[in-house]
Amino acid sequence: TPRSLLCWGEQAPLDCDLVAILLDRGGELLQTADTQLRDYHGALQYLHDSQDAQDACGDQMLLCPDALPPQVARVIFAVHLYDAAARGQDWSMLADPTFTLLDRSDDRSLYCSVRTSSGAPAQGQILGELTRADNGRWCFCARSEAVPQASSKQEILRWLRQRGEMR
Repeated sequence: TPRSLLCWGEQAPLDCDLVAILLDRGGELLQTADTQLRDYHGALQYLHDSQDAQDACGDQMLLCPDALPPQVARVIFAVHLYDAAARGQDWSMLADPTFTLLDRSDDRSLYCSVRTSSGAPAQGQILGELTRADNGRWCFCARSEAVPQASSKQEILRWLRQRGEMR
């Protein structure tokens, strides 16, 4: 069972919120999982929400891809800095931010580890994406794309829609 972790090197007074965006094959939004939705069909659970970066390993999710409903074809992992615009914060304030997808069975077998671009003056990042292949197997693709204005989950979704990645 994969566990996703969002970590950073130094402490900073930021509230980074990890979000999983569940889409069907046509790019239709089925659900988002974040601090507001802590459990989705038992397949995705939000385990820990770090309110600031004093906790060097902040937000954590538990994901069981094979337990996701069959209509879920893609899971996009993203992060936004909560209320970043009002607080004058951006991604460059974090040192060595890393997104890791671990195999929950031993916490060592990596599905992926993505070092995100901390130098970008963005307020969010698209971290990576799990995609269900026609044979039912899941594949991960690291992305690490900066989202300039992303003080909320809604702004991440708006950015994905503008790019034509979801409807």
